[in-house]
Amino acid sequence: EFTVASSLTDPGLHAKRAAPVPCGDAATAAAAGDVRALGATVPELLVQGDASGQTPLIWAADVGSLPAVELLLSTDGIDSSLNAKGFLGATAVSRAARRGHDDCLKALLRRGADPSIPNDKLQYPMHFAAFKLNPSTVLGLKSFAACSVSVARGFQDKIQHCFALNFKLMNARQIFTSSRRCRCKS
Repeated sequence: EFTVASSLTDPGLHAKRAAPVPCGDAATAAAAGDVRALGATVPELLVQGDASGQTPLIWAADVGSLPAVELLLSTDGIDSSLNAKGFLGATAVSRAARRGHDDCLKALLRRGADPSIPNDKLQYPMHFAAFKLNPSTVLGLKSFAACSVSVARGFQDKIQHCFALNFKLMNARQIFTSSRRCRCKS
């Protein structure tokens, strides 16, 4: 008998869950892109997760508020939560990549956020960018040497469709086999 011991086999992991709502002043302000309210918030609260685990940075990246993301990235102590995992294990980079918020994504990556951290289902930011057909996001992640090996295997058709729609003259395979080093552990 062959069995697989993995958290991915947990049926609860794949069940649909209600999306969280911001809880607390910092999370609510970040989700609204309210820079004024964020600026008036006690700095310690700007790096803490709310009841769902989402940090204000994750909320701001999810809604694509570049001013809020930049304010949060300038907060003392942000390094401790730069790669924090929120709802379903998604990081701020994952949320920005999923929604195609390239400006927020680039700000996060320039600050040192890690694009090779998967969520609880082992989906990487590159997966989200390709699946959601965001070629500029794929290229942005690629320029920061985000891992694309698993994406090329699992989403080859989706990636080619993505690039066919937006970059008809660009060879998607060439992009994913460029000489950039992959920072993932494989």
